[in-house]
Amino acid sequence: MSIVAVGDRYFVLVFRLVGIRGREVSDEKEAEEEVKKLISNEECRVIILDERLAFRVKRLREEIMRKEKPYPIFVIVPGLEGSKGLRIQEMHNLIEQAIGVRLKFED
Repeated sequence: MSIVAVGDRYFVLVFRLVGIRGREVSDEKEAEEEVKKLISNEECRVIILDERLAFRVKRLREEIMRKEKPYPIFVIVPGLEGSKGLRIQEMHNLIEQAIGVRLKFED
């Protein structure tokens, strides 16, 4: 099983310090290309992304879910600048779709 963190230099460094492999990317386009490579790699089971990049590659993540593939699993964590609430909003939307009821979102 392979775990890989994808992000900027500092984001990746944090994960390398605890023994997780990392792929440094400088922009969203490069991040998308790197995630595509990792998805095609059958050994990569977990991809760790910061919140900002996770939403730049949302289409790729949704494609994996539509194919009902168990791997890779995407772990989305706040970046070094802190949470922007994007992941919470995404989870809120998924819950609404699953239960078929519009929910009121409060902070």
